[in-house]
Amino acid sequence: MTVERQNADGTLEGLREQDYASMYRAGGYAGPAGSNQPSFEGGATLSFNIAGGTDSGGGLLSWKNTLGYDIIVTAHWLDVTTVATAACGVDFGQTASSGTTAASNMISNQDVHSATGTFNGGALSVKVPNNAWITGSTHGGGASAGLVARANFAFTRAPAAGGK
Repeated sequence: MTVERQNADGTLEGLREQDYASMYRAGGYAGPAGSNQPSFEGGATLSFNIAGGTDSGGGLLSWKNTLGYDIIVTAHWLDVTTVATAACGVDFGQTASSGTTAASNMISNQDVHSATGTFNGGALSVKVPNNAWITGSTHGGGASAGLVARANFAFTRAPAAGGK
């Protein structure tokens, strides 16, 4: 059985009755671009609004995993609806350092100036420990002004060592 809990961010969470471990999370809403507030799509996908203009480490996205457990990102994709006005590549990835550290272990140097569409990352899966970050940054001096996109990360809860 699961026990449901309404969270302060507007999401509904299902907790395993035995130990109150989070089994799923759904709802909420994605905040405006730059807010780093995701919606939980289908209970296991984080979806962030992205807007260009901040060309520094973590300038496009800086989300800290505060779910209380490690997650494994099993798929990651970027939906570009409006291209950057100048040449620009973007990186998305996991880092334990900080929310202003660029990482590219999910999406690396994806061109967001040439075409709109959906772009998938290269890595199969990436573990994001509790209190680690997923960041989105421009790559190699690109200019992200004008970019409008949505970054999506499908995830599952990482099993605890020796756990069920």
